[in-house]
Order: sequence, then C-alpha cells, then structure tokens
Amino acid sequence: MRVVLFEAEDWEKKACARLMRQHDVRCTTVPLNITTVGEFKDAEVISPFVASRLDAGIIHRLPELRLIATRSAGYDHIDLAVCREHGVAIANVPDYGDATVAEHAFALL
Repeated sequence: MRVVLFEAEDWEKKACARLMRQHDVRCTTVPLNITTVGEFKDAEVISPFVASRLDAGIIHRLPELRLIATRSAGYDHIDLAVCREHGVAIANVPDYGDATVAEHAFALL
C-alpha cells in the first residue's frame, strides 16, 4: 500500500520513519495541490492537513486513491461528492481539540 502524509511536522516524520519499515510510506512537508500531485499519482492512501485542497482536479489525478485520512476535525477542504463518485473513503479526527478549546474558553472567562 502506498501512503503519503502531507504537511508533515517533525514529530510526524518520526512516526512515518517507523511505519516505513513495514509499509511504503512517504512523508512530505508540502501540501497536496495541482503543482505537487503528479509526484504522488500512485498513492492509495493520503493523509493531508488543511492546506491541501482536494477538489476534483486533484482527485482525478490520483487514480489509485482509496482513502483520504485527514488530520483535522473539519473536512471542508475535501470535495466529498467527487470522492463518493470515485469510491474514495474519507476519515477525519472528529474530536480534535475539543477539551483544549473548552479549557481555553473557561480560561478566558
């Protein structure tokens, strides 16, 4: 399985290094966009963050894509209709930061 992690931070690169021992994992600091998509056209799983805008132009250029696992709570940067048409599953982090936001709100009060 070919996996690509986009917009990776240093701590995420360390996790990728461990995964690379058993899987074909690439880790990059760049977002996925029309300029960079050609380099990753064989990806089956991608893990973007919010700077990667996954519209029809990007998704059509990833013919092997089966899963988008966004590392964010929101998924408005992903064209859900196009993913549905192409059979691409989407996963997100639904509870990302809930406790932190609540704690910050009470701290501000």
